Amino acid sequence: METRNLRALTGLVAVIGLLVGCAPAERKVTSVPAATAAPAGITPTPVPEKPKFGGILKWGASRLPARFDILTDATATGRIPMLPMYDQLVEEDRSDPAKLAPHLLEGWQISDDGRLLTLRVRKGVKFHDGALMTAQYVKFFLDVSTKLPEKGAPAYAYGLLSPQLRRTEAPDEYTVKVFFDYPRPSFLPSLAGGQAAVISKAAYERPDGLGGQPVGTGPFKYKLVKSGVSLDLVRNPDYFIKDLPYLDGISVYAIPDAGTMRAAFAVGQVDILPLTPGVPRQALPSLKQQRPGIGTVVGGPSVGSISFNWPHLAGTPFKDVRVRKAVALAVDRENLSKLLLGEWFAPQAALFPDGSKWLPSEEDLKQLPGYYVRRDKEEDRREARRLLAEAGFKDGFQTTLMTQTIQAHADASVVLKAQLKEVGIDVEIKRLEAAAFHNVRVGGDWALAFGTLAYIVDDPDSVLYSGYVKGGGQNWAMYDNPRAGQLIDKQSRILDPLQRKKALQDVIQTILAEDVPVITVGTWMKLFAWREYVKGWGAPQRSYYSGYSFRDVWLAR
Repeated sequence: METRNLRALTGLVAVIGLLVGCAPAERKVTSVPAATAAPAGITPTPVPEKPKFGGILKWGASRLPARFDILTDATATGRIPMLPMYDQLVEEDRSDPAKLAPHLLEGWQISDDGRLLTLRVRKGVKFHDGALMTAQYVKFFLDVSTKLPEKGAPAYAYGLLSPQLRRTEAPDEYTVKVFFDYPRPSFLPSLAGGQAAVISKAAYERPDGLGGQPVGTGPFKYKLVKSGVSLDLVRNPDYFIKDLPYLDGISVYAIPDAGTMRAAFAVGQVDILPLTPGVPRQALPSLKQQRPGIGTVVGGPSVGSISFNWPHLAGTPFKDVRVRKAVALAVDRENLSKLLLGEWFAPQAALFPDGSKWLPSEEDLKQLPGYYVRRDKEEDRREARRLLAEAGFKDGFQTTLMTQTIQAHADASVVLKAQLKEVGIDVEIKRLEAAAFHNVRVGGDWALAFGTLAYIVDDPDSVLYSGYVKGGGQNWAMYDNPRAGQLIDKQSRILDPLQRKKALQDVIQTILAEDVPVITVGTWMKLFAWREYVKGWGAPQRSYYSGYSFRDVWLAR
């Protein structure tokens, strides 16, 4: 797509709206019928469609990476367009996302005491520069990624690995031994979160590092980037899975405006449309009416939260934990869901996303300020006003809430502003573009920030080490409590899931009831729409970053 076409899309939004009223009715897409008719009363077995080779998949993204460093890019919107160029050691099992399957590994073995993990590296895998992937590359990737936090890098994906791995060895060309000080049940799942991408040592050691031309082992190779406009990837002819990928390439277009993105999808200029959080769910019916046959899929979750700027609390009312608890009590998650997000948003997430096996019980939720669903929310508001008065803010106070320009985030901030107003807290909303928002949140002087924490895998360490330990890549509040860190370490070492969940209650109680560095408001599920001719794609539900290799995708046209 040329630049002028992207710009022209803005004017299409109004036109698309006019087309809705005269669009054809929605039709179903059925599988290809059997070649011969079945006897009456017997349902024929559908003949599966045969994948076709060729074609370019057109994918709309809110932005492109600022630089192509898969290890340190600290925003989900920047990381995801890089994923087709890389492979993981371990993946979610495609038949059951709750299970793990080897990918760049042939398998693994865990010692009886849980302190030694032996990885068997797959043979015959090549990097895009022609280098053969061996155990030394896997060892290099593990060593580098776990040291990133020590070097001050954001370590968005790998902060949770650092406290786990003690050392690695590569005793032969296709074996890696990973040693731990304690059993670490979350280590293998953390490699399946869609971000544990094995990197090229040669590319990493270039002067521009991974920020130049990316080099991975994935089904697609880097071809060309037009700054701020598009990224072109081309098929990897040496991919280790025979005959894959089917596509000739992928073109990723940066379309930050949600209306322009919908228009691009409606007229066929992009094949896949991310519906959340950039496009409101109310847009889906009209999109289906305009373009019958589109499919939708629910992808990996993220947890929305209000963060308090922990290092700067001393100069704000939020230095008093009673004020932070008052904010937690004022937030009405059920109301937020009804007004804005419906089935795409599950309220009452307490650190972990809706559906996680690690969520607190209803009884435990009663111990957390504001998380228990009450028939009369006014009871929570009265308690919030009492706490504010007790802290010296009987008449309330003014503050700011920083958020992104992403539509769902901006809309949620408006609702949260109204909810806080009911207890006397007057909020000014400041909206920033994604990159600016991240930069200010990491190092700036702000009071409140509303954003999301991507859920990498369904394991507590995925959230806790990344979001609530000093130096964690998603520790937006810059929260630092040594006692909380000790409790997080303690639960991480417990192999029995039931005992581990019990230990998690101390962690959750410390963070959400005693310290309150954040207030989680609920779970967003990523939702996508794609054109009827896009086959073989569906985003797994367990990880925010899985499902973007596109190696099995083909175009039926």
